Amino acid sequence: MSSRRRNLLLEHIQQYDGVKHLTDADLLALVLHKGTAAEHKKVLKRLQALLSQRSLASVLNTDIAELLQQEFDAELAARLLAIMDLARRLMKPAELRYQIRCTDDVALLVGPDMRYLDHEEMRVLLLDTKNYVVANLCLYRGTVDSAVMRPAEVFRMAITRNCSGVIICHNHPSGSPVASLEDLEVTKQLVEVGKLLEIELLDHVIIGNPGYISLKESIGW
Repeated sequence: MSSRRRNLLLEHIQQYDGVKHLTDADLLALVLHKGTAAEHKKVLKRLQALLSQRSLASVLNTDIAELLQQEFDAELAARLLAIMDLARRLMKPAELRYQIRCTDDVALLVGPDMRYLDHEEMRVLLLDTKNYVVANLCLYRGTVDSAVMRPAEVFRMAITRNCSGVIICHNHPSGSPVASLEDLEVTKQLVEVGKLLEIELLDHVIIGNPGYISLKESIGW
């Protein structure tokens, strides 16, 4: 880092007594700072324009094509995406020997990846006999309903990994976690197939923004 850039960074931090009082745009501009005061202003302007159209949380779901349309250069866009993905990863607990004890544990694990999606996604958590996560797998992207979902695909992965239980998770891009009739139909199919295979469907969790629901708690089986 050049001495000039270092001085500019220090100047910003001292001016605002740390970084806690910076706006979202100011904070991102500080991290993405490219050197001169003029370049910093240019970066800040781009970020302010972006955040005037969407929330900071929704930037987690942006992509490089959208940023390029917003007149970000390729390097800046890539750096912003890297920062946002790092933030997403920091929200997630470590999956190594992660144990599911309740619905909150499920939401904590999959929520950062699923809560801000603009499309529907279905994940399968494969669990051992003590409910430790063996795998966290994305199975479907797009509408998750009984027409496209194949229970055999869900349980095949559990069989190959010798897992005793599965938890299904999917999100509602609308933000409301309320179950649809299709959600209930999918769940009933999975429960019955699980009984035949002796692999328990421990829960079906719907992730909203904010909030989530457990179908096991809601309808029981």
